[in-house]
Amino acid sequence: MGFADMLRDLHRRHEELKYRIHNYRLPLSPAGQRFMGFVYFCIPVVGGYYLMQWALEKSEENIGKNGAKLRQLRGGAAEEQERQRAEEAQAAARFAARSNVNDRGSLDADSIVARR
Repeated sequence: MGFADMLRDLHRRHEELKYRIHNYRLPLSPAGQRFMGFVYFCIPVVGGYYLMQWALEKSEENIGKNGAKLRQLRGGAAEEQERQRAEEAQAAARFAARSNVNDRGSLDADSIVARR
């Protein structure tokens, strides 16, 4: 008996087993049906949770906590960009606090630059 014959026999026996299992019917009560619905609902939810935990671990492994390894690779450029964005946001907030806009919302980019 060769390897191919062994695989054919394994496949045939597996198909017979699948046929027996899938053709067996066990009637469930309404409570049993609700329970099985709950089980079928929970399987992908729990599986998805553990998949996301695995993905988070891989992410931290690859780029570090909160992207620390990534920032090191960029040579601090990301931190500089974040600092510049924060300064621009603070400047915009100071401008908005100083501005007294009484022109009924017609403030455009040119008038903002002119008022600075």
